[in-house]
Amino acid sequence: MAGIGVPAVMLVELPRMVQLWSYTASHSQLLLRATKDRDHATRVDVLFKGVGAMQLPSVMAALTVREAEPDERQAILSSTSVDMPDERRCFVLEGPDFRGWVVAGAMVSTEDEGEYFEPSPLLDRLVGGSGGPAD
Repeated sequence: MAGIGVPAVMLVELPRMVQLWSYTASHSQLLLRATKDRDHATRVDVLFKGVGAMQLPSVMAALTVREAEPDERQAILSSTSVDMPDERRCFVLEGPDFRGWVVAGAMVSTEDEGEYFEPSPLLDRLVGGSGGPAD
């Protein structure tokens, strides 16, 4: 977390459209995806694991993700009635026209040349799929 006067570290910066791609309640996983388009030859997946609560739009014109500052964390946790263990992290998600958040155990991202409907390699590895070309 950034200190006073120190800018927050961006964990993800995507100056392109991002969509809420899927949420799996049984595994508490939230997948956000920026698909390939005429201006971008790759897709980007952002996975939040151990999601306890979230507030964000389903489509975002652009996205930055950073860890919440202590005062932001307190505000986020106080805005939800869900009991949150201390080990969960609060992530702030922002774009040109929104500010949201996700409370989760972890966040990972990947960039690849996968197609629109191909599954995320992040979900594949985490829920028992093949995980790679060797399988």
